Amino acid sequence: NIEKDKTLYFLHTDEIIKGFEESYVEFFKNKNQYVDLLQTMLADKKHRVLKKNTYDYNTLLWESYHPYLMTSYEERYKFFEKISLLDKDEQILLYNNEIPYIEEFINIQEKYFDRFSYDDLERQKVLIKESLAFDKVMYLASNEKNNLLVEPAIGDCEIDKYKDYLLSNSVVDNWITSIETGVTHEDAEYKEIELNIMPDTLYLGKSGVIKFLWAYYDRKPNKQEEIWFKNVLKSFWIKLKKHIITNPKIQTGFYDGIGGLLHTMYFANKKYSIFHDIELIQILMVIKKNISYDTQFDVISGSAGLLNALIDMYHDSSSEELKNQLLDCITGVETHLIIHFDDINCGWSFENPSDPNDIFYYYGYSHGLSGIIPQLYRSFLITNNNEIKQIVDKSVKKIIMLYDNIERNWPTSSSVDTYYTNWCHGSPGVIYGLGILLKNGYVSKEINNIIYEVLLRLVKEEKPNLCLCHGSYGNDIIGKYCSEIIGDNKLKTAFERKLDDNWLKLLNTDSIIKVNKSYMTGITGIYYWKLNNNNLHHIL
Repeated sequence: NIEKDKTLYFLHTDEIIKGFEESYVEFFKNKNQYVDLLQTMLADKKHRVLKKNTYDYNTLLWESYHPYLMTSYEERYKFFEKISLLDKDEQILLYNNEIPYIEEFINIQEKYFDRFSYDDLERQKVLIKESLAFDKVMYLASNEKNNLLVEPAIGDCEIDKYKDYLLSNSVVDNWITSIETGVTHEDAEYKEIELNIMPDTLYLGKSGVIKFLWAYYDRKPNKQEEIWFKNVLKSFWIKLKKHIITNPKIQTGFYDGIGGLLHTMYFANKKYSIFHDIELIQILMVIKKNISYDTQFDVISGSAGLLNALIDMYHDSSSEELKNQLLDCITGVETHLIIHFDDINCGWSFENPSDPNDIFYYYGYSHGLSGIIPQLYRSFLITNNNEIKQIVDKSVKKIIMLYDNIERNWPTSSSVDTYYTNWCHGSPGVIYGLGILLKNGYVSKEINNIIYEVLLRLVKEEKPNLCLCHGSYGNDIIGKYCSEIIGDNKLKTAFERKLDDNWLKLLNTDSIIKVNKSYMTGITGIYYWKLNNNNLHHIL
């Protein structure tokens, strides 16, 4: 019966986890006996084995998600084709977002069983719980079942309950071990589900969860939970320092690099006193020394994202010594961006990952010109570097020139003329960057008019996704921000209404809370900005 209808199965996940725990403990207590039994049972049996290290496959997959490759299926496949270490089967599977494997006879070494422990038991329970939750959501989606499986205590998606969910389901060994899930293979016979531990960075990772919890406890103090949270921050800071010191080529961006991590830790440190200024100063000295390794330049992964973090910290700091070091870093990043600015094409060039001879220029916010120039203008207001001001002025003219007043949008890049309506590549992100310029005192009536035109279209735009990066919530929070900048209260009210409507949609979406917890592509970022009344006082 369960094969036909999994409803009852999903109503007993607690019993499933309890049964697993009891079995694990039984195995652990009588390990030698069970090891002998397993060796006998598994003789002459086959299992699936990865051809290469999981890390290597994951690294290639992430590289293939480069924005340029994601806008061209042909270029993405060429990327895998040119990697000589991959055979044809591996290339095809990776292109289809699957991890390649082979089948071979099982041969378990005795030392394998040394990894079983009570700490491992706790980790496995989290993985199983998240896997079952995801399986349930996918089952509901495919079978349109909403009755017995609704869980009001969690499905309501209230902020307090989301915080409780994170603490009870995503923490192992006093650390955040948030799980992201996704289907890696699906056909008529079976479905494979992949569980991934969150990275540390802001966009998809643990830093986003920390950012949410920090904002939550700032508004709703909880002494006992904050003792735990302070320990989390200490562990995170130690790990971050080590990464920066030992990896000179580490990404520097705000969303997918150390810029966002430092930004989060700096402002959390003001309340929790995790480190002293001298530690941050030493780290900043290392970062400045290594800035020349940056080849991304953008807000997501590169030096413009770092620049945003440095500027926010500079304006906030009351320590003269720290402020001087931050200024030194800011000027260092300015110099780096000046050196790599292409004056002829007006921008920072990127190589096609599948063809190094193919150079192109991004125009969007997350990876391109409209995200870099507002950070440079903010730094100009600190350093008064006239060369920076000239680059900003020239870049603004370029953005205005590229504007398509029929589409009310901008092409993605110099090589891809597709129009998107997202924070990352499309018109919402571009007007967000232009809005930051206006808010910081840049004067341009033409920018003001363009923002207004785009907002008139954006206010009618609906997206199937609710997330910040490429969903309705991100678009509408930008719409609200830019409406405020140009002083249009009617549009501002319209975007506030859309944000409220999207919030209600979120509350009525069963179990989405258990699927994606990332900051920019999931629920955590939405909850963070809801705590901040959807006011973009810091970078989105």
